[in-house]
Amino acid sequence: MMERGGFLGMCLAEWRKATGRGLAWAILLFGMLHGIVAVAMLALGREAETRFSEQAVDSLTWLVAGELAVSLAAMPVNGLALLLLFAMIWAEDFSLGTIAMVFVRPVPRWRVFAAKATVAMGAALESMFLALLTGMLLGLPFFGLEGDLSAIGPDTPFIGWMGSAEGSLFLPVFGGVITGAAVTLPALGCTAMLAALTRSPVLTLFGSMMVLLFDAGVAFVTTVWSGIARGACAQAVQKAGRSITPSELDNIECTDAQLPERIHDLTVWASRDFLAARGLPEFWSEAGASVGVTLGWSALFLALGLLLFVKRDVD
Repeated sequence: MMERGGFLGMCLAEWRKATGRGLAWAILLFGMLHGIVAVAMLALGREAETRFSEQAVDSLTWLVAGELAVSLAAMPVNGLALLLLFAMIWAEDFSLGTIAMVFVRPVPRWRVFAAKATVAMGAALESMFLALLTGMLLGLPFFGLEGDLSAIGPDTPFIGWMGSAEGSLFLPVFGGVITGAAVTLPALGCTAMLAALTRSPVLTLFGSMMVLLFDAGVAFVTTVWSGIARGACAQAVQKAGRSITPSELDNIECTDAQLPERIHDLTVWASRDFLAARGLPEFWSEAGASVGVTLGWSALFLALGLLLFVKRDVD
């Protein structure tokens, strides 16, 4: 199949292995579940608003349901499910010994690596798309096509940007599929690297979890460190006779906060910030750096994974 179908044949072979035990289908169904949860959350929120407010405004549409669905699918819970699939795609061949059978044929190893990466990324895109599609299709009978989106406050979790967005929201909402899949790229690269290193699905899964949890821990610690440093700077400014409002705290000059903030911004967890900026006109100026960090970590992990995959003996 690999010889007849080339790269497409390798991708199809990887997909068949992923679906052979039902894991890929289960994870895609889990992606669809986020659409159901999103519609339920919005419906309950609307019901609560109607009960407690006499002047409730109908601000919900099918696109709002789809946006919330794909935003939920981009959260770490679905990411963990995808991480399980990534670990299986990358490491199962090593665990079962079938990788040696693959390399018996005259197939460049980098093409096998690329096929695995393509299938893994395709699964992430499918998961996000199914969440979006489920949310929109279920949201259509519940919320309809039209609504006063301006009633959505800017601080509303996940969907706040829709209240001030200009023009058609259709393309930005569908862009959630791409950005949602993009945040899984570092995890994909990490599993590729650890699978080539450990050759065990279990070690790959838990090793990737430990790496990503360590990264999230660094982000948390540096956030606290920065907050303490900025609090001390604010006290120094106040002692000098100048009043500081909470909104000005992040803008005051504070040398002690620069190091933790720089470390924080370089973490994989912090680079997810571009999810919140999607749909804004100034997306690239606001979130271009976090997109770069995400792609940078992804490229580093994938490059190391490719090096190990190509160079290490399969025995």
